[in-house]
Amino acid sequence: MEKTEPVECDRSSISIQNLITSFREALQAVAPIASRVGIKWIEPDIYDEWDAISSGLYSGIVKMAIERSNEWGNCYPIIGYDVRKDKLTGHSYIEVNNEFLLIGLHTVVNNFDTCIVSELTDNIIGEIHNISFSKCNFSAVAVQYNYRKKIDHVSW
Repeated sequence: MEKTEPVECDRSSISIQNLITSFREALQAVAPIASRVGIKWIEPDIYDEWDAISSGLYSGIVKMAIERSNEWGNCYPIIGYDVRKDKLTGHSYIEVNNEFLLIGLHTVVNNFDTCIVSELTDNIIGEIHNISFSKCNFSAVAVQYNYRKKIDHVSW
């Protein structure tokens, strides 16, 4: 096995765009390993094992980085990865293109090339859409009661 040297990074600040891109790259890196051990990761064959892997990566790379940042404060936690609800009450979220709620990533042609998003009106989650990852701009929306704050970068 080839040994790789760790890459130094400035973890004092990062954009939400880079966090989601890094999460996508983590999914792409883990998918071949999952396949090798018999875990299916392409819909409609996804089961609990892949849900646990993808949710863990999302929590560790995206949610915790944002929720522990200087910008976050006492806002509601970000809704989990690939969680599909009717209402968004009590959660903050990742916003896509200033319009949609990010639900997850899936594969259409290349690994994790598409964002699954939902319309969001007055905390009601609406129609589901697919948008090419390359056309998505991400930000976090921190919610606390009726207060909403858009966050494009986080720092520690």
